This record gives sequence, C-alpha cells and structure tokens, in this order.
Amino acid sequence: MSLNGRGREELESIEENPELLEYLYRMALSVSSNIQQAVEVINRRRGEVRERLGVRVYNGGGSPFISVLAVDSTWSMPHLELVMGSVAVIVSGYVLVAPRGLGSCGLSFASLRISSGELEGRFTVSLELSARVKEYVTAYRQLGGDVDLVLLDGPLYYPFIPEFYTPSRASDVLWECRRASGFKLASLASRALLELLGKADRLGVPVVGVVKRVSSRLLLPKLADIEDIAGILKRYNDKLLASLTLNPGEYIVVDSLLENVRRFLELQEPRRGLQRILKLIDYCLEAPEDSLEGRLCRYMERTSIVFYRHKGASIAPQATRLDVYPAESVDKVVAYAMESSSENNVPTPIDYVDRYVRLESSTIRRLHQLLKSCARTVEVEIAENPTNPQKYYVYL
Repeated sequence: MSLNGRGREELESIEENPELLEYLYRMALSVSSNIQQAVEVINRRRGEVRERLGVRVYNGGGSPFISVLAVDSTWSMPHLELVMGSVAVIVSGYVLVAPRGLGSCGLSFASLRISSGELEGRFTVSLELSARVKEYVTAYRQLGGDVDLVLLDGPLYYPFIPEFYTPSRASDVLWECRRASGFKLASLASRALLELLGKADRLGVPVVGVVKRVSSRLLLPKLADIEDIAGILKRYNDKLLASLTLNPGEYIVVDSLLENVRRFLELQEPRRGLQRILKLIDYCLEAPEDSLEGRLCRYMERTSIVFYRHKGASIAPQATRLDVYPAESVDKVVAYAMESSSENNVPTPIDYVDRYVRLESSTIRRLHQLLKSCARTVEVEIAENPTNPQKYYVYL
C-alpha cells in the first residue's frame, strides 16, 4: 500500500520513533546503573587512589608564558559518501595568543582525502594521522623566537601504533603523506613530530598535547594491584577516574610516558600487535641517540603525563590530560593551565584554535554542492551523487 501526500507528510513529521525511544530508555538505565556502581567503588577507594597517584595541589604563583602558539587539525565526520567513494576534508590551522589577546592566525592546510576502497575504520585512521602530520608541520613552521609555549589540540604521541616507533626517513613528509594510507602514516607523523620537538628544544620552548577525548588507561600501572579500581580503568578510562579523584586546583603527574606505556603493555593479555610494540620500544631504547628511533624514545622518556582540574568554573566539570615535553617544564605548564583554562576545561588558546578550524556538517554539504556545480557531464554527476541519498539529512 502506498502513502498519499498527507500520509507522507505525517510520517515525515514524526521526530522520534516511539519504539526506538523505549529501547534507548532501557539502554540509558543500564549504562547509568553501571556508572553508578563504578562511582561508588571510586568514592570508597578515593583516599587510597589519591595517595597512590600522588595528587598535588596548585598553590598559585602564576606562569612565565606570555606568547602561546595553539595548533589544531580536524577532519570531517561523517564523511561525504558518494558513488565514487568516501570524501573527507582535512584542515589545520594556528592561533597565536599574546597578552593583549589574539595575535596572528591562519589556516595552514585544507585538503581532501578520498577513500580508495579502504574499510571505514582504516579510512578514519588515515584521516586522523594525515591531519596530525599537517598539525606538526604547522607548529614547526609557526614556531619562532616570539613563542614561549606550543599547545597542540590532541595527544602529543601515538604510542599504541607500531609504525609510530619507526619514524619515516622521507625527505618530504608532506609529499609522502599524500601517497600513504592507514598506519603507514604513523611513521610520517612521528617524523614530523621529531622535527617539531627538535626545533622546540633548540629554542627552549615546551610543547604540550592537550587531550580532551581521553580513551587511555595510562594510570593503570600505578593502580594495577587495587583490583576493583583496575577493573574500572579497564572498562572505562583515565579521564573518568581522574575527574572523580581530583578536586578543582589539583593535578596528577606521571613521569616518563615511555616507561608508563611499557608497564601498561606488560599488564595486557599477550597480543601480536602489543608484543610488537614492546619489541620496538626495546629496539629504539638501544638505538643510537642520533638515530630517528633513538631520538623518538628519548623524547618520550622526557615527556610527562598530567591530569588536572583547573580551579575556575566549568560548564561540565572534568579532568583534562596534558602530554608535557620536556618533563622539567611540568610545573610551569600546570601553572599556565590552571590560570588560563576556560569553562571548557582547556587552556583558552585551545578554545580559540578549535573554533577557528572547526568543520560543520553544513560545510560538507557545501562541498557537495560545489562538486555538483563543477560536474561537466552527466557521468561525472552520477559519480558525485550521494551513494545513500536517504542518509543525506546528516549534512543538512
């Protein structure tokens, strides 16, 4: 039976499927119940956890950083799914924040990446790592004598991808990035990061990764023998534990990212990929200090992980992770983060650059409109049609 015009209008006016809403309610109850159990365990063990993690209190004193370079990269999600394949936009940009407010800013890269038959997950990996290459290169180019601190939006390293431990020897990282895909891009990202950290070392400028979406479990090695807390960390993440353990104005420092990654991997069930990373860590620790692998491991050894809750008001109270290089600058970086974080729980320059390079779904819709307007033949237009027109509403 077909619907008449009025029937179609009524169907389209339904915003939510009542049956689906009921399922969502049941799922929400289940998730909330599980979280409640985890919260009760953390609350019960909170004193022991705080002592084990060595919680520190920020006592003021201000920060020596005046001119801060914030760099971000992003990619379009969801992808533009066309007959020809998935298309995504990658953007990288920077903002320089000085005492009187915003200084220079700009977009460094805006590029497309087209899926060449990759699985969805692998294509997303390619996008993220390609974006990180551009972010490191952007920071390298903008880092000069007028910068006191570099903030990157996201983790400083990618320690759980084996290819990351074998930095690329490419003479032109950006050119190779265009032709590489999947995890091979991790070796290009680590090479670009090495160049950035080398320049920062020469200028005496700390480089910090500001991690908002924390999925790591890097606190596990310090808490592995507290069984119920370890179970919560394995099920959830560091951010949940730190957010419930820290008070505003407090922070946790975990020295030597590399050693902590090693200890974390040794606690996991033996798997081929993880064992390979452990072997690569051993290899790069033994590598000459002037080799690419040796440089990478030395940088990771001198990087500290910090979880902090800033002392001001928050829209959604939570801890934020900082990957701080070099470790000797932790106290100065924490002071800056405590004093400058916004209500979004990140240092204000990260807020600025995040807004500057943001990609909206409407932007991807605009890209599709432009693609269609550039099509010279019917055949090209067919290739650029949505592969699933029914789902096109996600770009509206």
